[in-house]
Amino acid sequence: MTTQSTSTRFLNQTPYGYSNVVEVTGGRLVFITGQMARDAEGNLVGPGDLPAQIEQAFKNIETALDAVGADFSQVVKLTVLSVEDFTSHMYAFGEIRDRFVNRENPPASAIILAPKLVMEGALVDIAAIAHLPE
Repeated sequence: MTTQSTSTRFLNQTPYGYSNVVEVTGGRLVFITGQMARDAEGNLVGPGDLPAQIEQAFKNIETALDAVGADFSQVVKLTVLSVEDFTSHMYAFGEIRDRFVNRENPPASAIILAPKLVMEGALVDIAAIAHLPE
């Protein structure tokens, strides 16, 4: 059996907290479905409070990463869906995100405005992809 080396390269980083290109080879990819601001019992956290919901969504991603033995340093892509206009919340989003992600090698990211999310009252849904060694 041939063992392939694992590498992750974060290229063309922006001053806005994300990389335009992330290249991965070897290892395994972990896909984390969009996380909304739900507590352990499934209740909505922070109704009407986008920053509180962003914080909880990142905490939920952290829990999901932990389940596979990973952490935020291995996240290579974030996709954010929000029903709120992010322009008035970009600073708060960046501040919260930066407490979780690897700021030296930030993940590629996308923010998409959505008309509605599945959970009533949810303002944000954040999905992640992580790259782990074998």
